[in-house]
Amino acid sequence: MKPQISLKCIMMTTESHVLAFLVFFLLLINLGSLEALHDLDCCYSYSVHLPRLKHIKNYTEQKQNEVCSMDAVIFHLKKYSVCADPKNKEVQRMISLLRKRQSKKKKPQNQKRKKKKNSRSKFRNQKRKM
Repeated sequence: MKPQISLKCIMMTTESHVLAFLVFFLLLINLGSLEALHDLDCCYSYSVHLPRLKHIKNYTEQKQNEVCSMDAVIFHLKKYSVCADPKNKEVQRMISLLRKRQSKKKKPQNQKRKKKKNSRSKFRNQKRKM
């Protein structure tokens, strides 16, 4: 005797496939929006240890708003980021040093120093003329 598959059972499996597809599709949409939110990562606590200034590539100031719940300074290192308290004196000192470092990089390089002629070279040039 063959087992009979009812039409009701086939309908259930089709509905479950459609439901699984919809859940999968919604997951894909959410993952895409999570990537977009990656730039909006917030600090939720401050790091106990601050990185060395020479390891810091850049920094960002996080302000308290609807997205982030606290003010913070985010120091970007080569492989990771560190959250710091903007009210901390050491953090403020590091920010001012980083700003100075950035302003030095932005100076135009066409302003070269003039080479000072050595008094000996002047004397040599005068000898040659004679």
